[in-house]
Amino acid sequence: MVELNKKFIGILVGIFVATFVLGFFVFGSNLSLLGRESDKDYVIPGVPYFGLYSHRGDKSYMVGGDVSSAMTSVLDYWNPGENNYVEIANFFSTAGGHFVTGESYKEFITYSGNKKISVSKVHAEKVEDLKKYINPSVRTPLVFFHSIDPSQPENNTYHPAKVLIGIKETEKKMIVHDYWLGNNYEISFDDFAKDWEKMRSDERYSYTVIQPIELKEKVKELKSRKTENYPDRTQTMTVGEDMLKNMAMGRGAYTLNLNEMSAEYFLKVKSSSDYEKYFPPYLKVRMFSYLADVYSRQGKHGEAVAYAEHAVEMNHDLDKPSGDWPGYEVTGNNVNMIDRVPEPYKILGDIHFRKGDVANALESYQKALDIRSHYKEASDALDQVRIELARSGGQPQE
Repeated sequence: MVELNKKFIGILVGIFVATFVLGFFVFGSNLSLLGRESDKDYVIPGVPYFGLYSHRGDKSYMVGGDVSSAMTSVLDYWNPGENNYVEIANFFSTAGGHFVTGESYKEFITYSGNKKISVSKVHAEKVEDLKKYINPSVRTPLVFFHSIDPSQPENNTYHPAKVLIGIKETEKKMIVHDYWLGNNYEISFDDFAKDWEKMRSDERYSYTVIQPIELKEKVKELKSRKTENYPDRTQTMTVGEDMLKNMAMGRGAYTLNLNEMSAEYFLKVKSSSDYEKYFPPYLKVRMFSYLADVYSRQGKHGEAVAYAEHAVEMNHDLDKPSGDWPGYEVTGNNVNMIDRVPEPYKILGDIHFRKGDVANALESYQKALDIRSHYKEASDALDQVRIELARSGGQPQE
């Protein structure tokens, strides 16, 4: 009887071992795949967003441009609190504002004397190539220049800098911080590829890798940091997406002196059914200022003055909330944004000067400088008017 029980127990043990071994071989690969499933949908935690929606304190200085915003986002991710926002913004503004290449990032690191950071370029066409950086072990956001939308005209070569922070393979989506469209913006693999097709062949699938020299040590530190979830996207970002894209394409065309195209995109924004409710006052002021300048360039002074005066009329209380747009915080250190912006007055001054209305040009330039005393373009314009007056025997040159 005892011998029978031993045989029975032995059979049971054998069945158990055989089942375990069989399960390992049958399901082992699947278990392994399940273990990698999180890697398929990985978003790097804690990458700060800088851009149009940076509304608080010194961060609001970054509304100046997508290139400086992307750089600041990555540098503040690696070394929070160690970066001079004003220095970054001023460097890229001097380098050409929106229209710079990835080489400018390397130039800035050299200029700033930052020996802790390296900058390199990589070419990555496949998701697997990108996941060499977007993964739990390396945690490296990638900076890249990308078209705004697949419909963007080829001669509008404004391609804003963006930051790739995540890849969701199961949903076939890329996750980016987009200067214009906001934080953790999701774009499908298909649209992501189509946007690359709008770029020159030598620009496509090019990414800038900005990493600490001591990457392993920094990643250890990152893993020990306390990070919060990315904030939800606002209605201004989501409902207003098409308006924001048109605004961005209009801004790019404006900078490229594609005046008719610029006006076309701005007027598309204005004609949107969501314009009144979801387009923020700050952007309305900017857009009407650009429209005024566009029409002035075309010699349409009546329309130019009307849009400039409309911008001036709306140019107040930009620090106040509008829907879920919180408005910009006014602080003592915030040299870029207060409750109004100086650009409408500068552009109005330009219009008056082109018309030969020197008195009103002087008044408008001075109003711009009253808002931002360090506004170089307005200061230079004011000096030019005074020189012209001195030559014509009017107000003496100072």
